[in-house]
Amino acid sequence: MKKNGFTLMEILAVIAIIAIIATIVTPIVIKTLNNAKQTAFLDDAKVLKKAADNYYAENELSKEEMIPLLVTYNNGVATYCKNKPKLEYSGKNPYSGNIYINTDGTVEMRIYNKNIQKCAVKTKEDKIPHLENINQNDCKLTSKTC
Repeated sequence: MKKNGFTLMEILAVIAIIAIIATIVTPIVIKTLNNAKQTAFLDDAKVLKKAADNYYAENELSKEEMIPLLVTYNNGVATYCKNKPKLEYSGKNPYSGNIYINTDGTVEMRIYNKNIQKCAVKTKEDKIPHLENINQNDCKLTSKTC
């Protein structure tokens, strides 16, 4: 009598091969996803830096006191000082941190992303923001005022 189908040993062998492949592939996929999230956050920080540069350029010759500007983010909500105009940019607000536009046009930034638990930092000397492993409480500009 002829039997159709697979034996228990054949099925277990296939399951074992699939488990080995999944064990190898899963860390690679997770690392790729984390890198993509970090790159996206860094791109958002660059967009905010560009928006700050544009803000400075638009308000440099203004008779009104628009600069310096301090933007504070708390739980994804931006707070601006002294009824100054908002930064114009597309995208999502950072979870927390600050952006500061100095009177000389330089931009300082420390913004935090809670999903990847990293801080995007830009000092006066940096041309572009970079990521650092700074906790949320320390990811802010403490000595800046409007």
